[in-house]
Amino acid sequence: MTSTSPLARGGLVGSLVDEILAMIRREGLRPGQRLPTTKDLAARFDVAVPTVREAIQRLEAIGVVRVRHGAGIFVRAEQPRMMFSQPDRAVIGAQTILDLIETRLLLEPYLAEHAAQAAHGEDVARLADLLHRAERLLDGHDHELQQANMAFHLGIARCSGNVVLVQVMETLVDLYDSEQTAMLSIGDARRADHEEHVAILAAIRAGDAAGAKTLMRRHLEGTRALMSTRLAAAAHARKVVWLNAAGGGGRSGAVG
Repeated sequence: MTSTSPLARGGLVGSLVDEILAMIRREGLRPGQRLPTTKDLAARFDVAVPTVREAIQRLEAIGVVRVRHGAGIFVRAEQPRMMFSQPDRAVIGAQTILDLIETRLLLEPYLAEHAAQAAHGEDVARLADLLHRAERLLDGHDHELQQANMAFHLGIARCSGNVVLVQVMETLVDLYDSEQTAMLSIGDARRADHEEHVAILAAIRAGDAAGAKTLMRRHLEGTRALMSTRLAAAAHARKVVWLNAAGGGGRSGAVG
């Protein structure tokens, strides 16, 4: 790597954040690629290791990098995120869950369409790798499978080339994490979702923009229908349990 001039001493951490961002762009580092170690970055920018660690913490907070302990520092996004989900939010209500899916329906067919037009061979290979990983996780491993599935959706967004919509998608994925994991426990949702993902990737690989858009829309419409049914059943079950408890008898916990 080429050497970089020492940073100005004023606002050292902020300056280092800017320098690392510039390095990611200049060297064309893509999501999933590894950054130099904190020790190497300290030497490169002529700063102390604790200063690098603080800069990396800031970059992680704005969604640019992800630190995997024992593995290294990896690029998460090529631009800082301007929008953030609320990590301390209360339990999301049923209508909010459906609204999130509706929002994805507005965005993701468009992103799939443009990904089919813009994706290169390397982009398609990364998407295929994510689906291969997901396939190995279909029998259980809900949280890991959920991460692979949502990484596939984010990968499509990145292939579209729209930086702002990528940031919107990253925020929605954060908000949707626990709900997506819960969905995987319903019937054959894992395998059905995977097969639909495979079909979407095939359309993107073929450059079939209209097909990718249609398949993504159908995929999310199916997700919406599944969640609507599940949430309605759960609400009905809670109502029956409450009525039985309030009445002091009747059909204990029965759902008609």
